[in-house]
Amino acid sequence: MIRDTLEMRGEHDIELFFHCHEECEVRQEGSRLRIARGRDAVTLSLPEGGQVRVLRGSMAPIGGWVSRAFDRKQPAPTILWRARLSGNAVLRSEIACG
Repeated sequence: MIRDTLEMRGEHDIELFFHCHEECEVRQEGSRLRIARGRDAVTLSLPEGGQVRVLRGSMAPIGGWVSRAFDRKQPAPTILWRARLSGNAVLRSEIACG
């Protein structure tokens, strides 16, 4: 369980990012995502009420890249959760095996 506690005045655009290995496959099912690499997999549950997007080698917005050496990059899944929130909030994300 990952708990992000936000104390805010006014409205703010909030983003959460989860970066995956370049060999991972990500399948989205609403606010839940199955992240698999070979025979191993986890499920990521994101806070309700946000927009979920998986970036892979994206230039607009820039995201979904990994660099394992200088001047080299390759596409890798990056999970982006975005919402506009106001006031105090607790965002709960959960990673579960299987």
